[in-house]
Amino acid sequence: MQTNNFTLLSLVLLFLLDGMNEIEGVLESPEISVNPSSVSEGQSLRVTCEAPSYQRSFQWFLYRNTEDSPFMKGTDSGSMCDFTVTGTKLLQGKTSNGIYTAVELSCEYRDGATSSQRSKRMEVKVLGSLQPPHLNVSSTNTTKTDSVQLSCETPQSVSVSRCQFLSDGQTVGETSSPCRRSITGTQLLRGTIHSGDAQIVVQCLYTADINGINIPSPSPRSNSITVTVTGFLINSTSDPVSTTNLTAVINVSSTLLPENSFVGVTCAAPRTVREATWRLYRDTHTSPVLTRTGKGNLFRFSVSRSNLLQGETHTDVYTVVQLSCEYTDSDSNTVSQRSSRRQLMVLGKLPPAKLTLSPAMVTERGSVQLSCEGPQNLPVSQCQFHADKKWLTETPSDCQLSIAGAELLRRGGRGHSMISGVIKVDCQYIVGAGLNAPSPHSDGLSVTLLVEPNINVSTHHNETVVRCEAPPPVTGALFYLHEKEGTQPITEIRAAEGERAVIFTVPRSPDTTVTYCCAYKYQNFSSSLSNCTGSQSAQENKNSGASMWVTAGVFFAVMVLLLVIVTLCLYKGYKKQKSSRQEAAQGQLVRMVTSSDAPVDDTAYATITDDPANCKPLPSDSGLSGENQQTQNGFDSQQQESPLCATSNEDQNYATIDDLPAASMDVTTVYSLAQQS
Repeated sequence: MQTNNFTLLSLVLLFLLDGMNEIEGVLESPEISVNPSSVSEGQSLRVTCEAPSYQRSFQWFLYRNTEDSPFMKGTDSGSMCDFTVTGTKLLQGKTSNGIYTAVELSCEYRDGATSSQRSKRMEVKVLGSLQPPHLNVSSTNTTKTDSVQLSCETPQSVSVSRCQFLSDGQTVGETSSPCRRSITGTQLLRGTIHSGDAQIVVQCLYTADINGINIPSPSPRSNSITVTVTGFLINSTSDPVSTTNLTAVINVSSTLLPENSFVGVTCAAPRTVREATWRLYRDTHTSPVLTRTGKGNLFRFSVSRSNLLQGETHTDVYTVVQLSCEYTDSDSNTVSQRSSRRQLMVLGKLPPAKLTLSPAMVTERGSVQLSCEGPQNLPVSQCQFHADKKWLTETPSDCQLSIAGAELLRRGGRGHSMISGVIKVDCQYIVGAGLNAPSPHSDGLSVTLLVEPNINVSTHHNETVVRCEAPPPVTGALFYLHEKEGTQPITEIRAAEGERAVIFTVPRSPDTTVTYCCAYKYQNFSSSLSNCTGSQSAQENKNSGASMWVTAGVFFAVMVLLLVIVTLCLYKGYKKQKSSRQEAAQGQLVRMVTSSDAPVDDTAYATITDDPANCKPLPSDSGLSGENQQTQNGFDSQQQESPLCATSNEDQNYATIDDLPAASMDVTTVYSLAQQS
């Protein structure tokens, strides 16, 4: 019984402590990444620290090893901070063992007075100074055609990737480990002309590879040894010729010869030579690989890989050959000395590049470290990276690239339209500057990009339901719910295995403007915060208000349209009625004129015609008949224009109206017209 009580009490205490942590606002630890993972004392590296997505603004601090005090304070105040640190700063107060010093870095952020937990530690190697090698030679005297053995002894604590041998400060040969090389007197001379014995200072140096880290800077030079090259006098012909006039000069257009390409090799003689036979040699072979005849003191060979290897089988990525030339003057039939040798790297079939990346899953704000590698000892001039078979970018010969997830989306040609998914990244290396010698593409590696989740908010009675869904292929993630952007999460739920979505149920808030956002954490990666949105009820209220105004506007427009239509109809009715009245009046007038039952005045009016009068009316006061009037006047009836009318009939009087239409139906008006005529 006591044991059960103790267990119950322990659970209660743990619950209370957990609640206190939430009240005090314990912040999650940030993520940390470094690029590159090794630097020399004079080089710099970048440290990137990133907080969970729901954090917005705070201070950043960078720690070294297990020290309690930070040795750097960040200048950024957002959810991400970049530190630029030199190797010298990392070693402050520390001593190097001569090869490298391992330093562990971690970071934290502070929100007000609350500090986050420290991030995990990332190891950085700070490379120390390399020890100089020691040079040994088999003999300090040689001739132009004889060889000496050079041996460059390096410290046992380092792995040597390449050795170089120097003649008077200039490279005359290089090799991989072991650092031994056989070299002739002619090679030591490097084409220089000497009238007597030549004193050549020989040295060596190396490039180290420490635990897989290729140190970019070579070691200091070794001790110096002087080698004397003798035998400059040549066998005389019948006409001795000076050495200067018999030395050919060679020049090679490139130090690299791609597999299916050509390189130009120029051989020159003194200007006194007008025509010559030219011969091109490889290494110490006595038979030339090419022989040509040409006019002038200059000839250019176009050399291919097959010319130099001549049927030899080479499985190596490249073969190093030494080229030299000589000529025979056609006029004097004299043979020159061979020129100095020029080194040429003959490339075979290049192997595909090898791509490595970290991490394989990243958010839009996170970064991916890409590294493209080719065979050792090849002079790689640059590397090219591709995303989904589209050109991404190119880098210098270090072939290292750090790129953000958002930049990977943009340069890969997808923009921000992709919700989430997988991008295939590959690379290739380019051998030699200015040469078209790209390697085959590497195998494609997948980068999974995580973006913000989808959110849906709805309100039902007294509760609000928030559905938060992560994009594929994210399942079983831990989701956080926020009331608004920039706040701490109010609750969290982990999705079931194989599920991408969760549902939060919270009490309905009386504040209609409240919004909700969500984010998720998946395999230590935190997504960006989703868009903050309100409940569907609030949206419906907004939509209903907008709908009411739209309805009112439509109603008003319809009423105005109906008013215009009614006005037009009334106007047309009025015009039609007025026209009908005018037609009715005209019809009545016609009926009055043509009707046999018309009044006397109308009949008299209707008798007005265009016919001339047959007689002139008698004066009313004459008192004479028509016959007497004719006699009295002494006129003959046949001589008068119109006889006098003996009658006083009004119809005949009306007929006297001459070519004048009636102005009205009034008889007096008719008479007045008659009088005017």
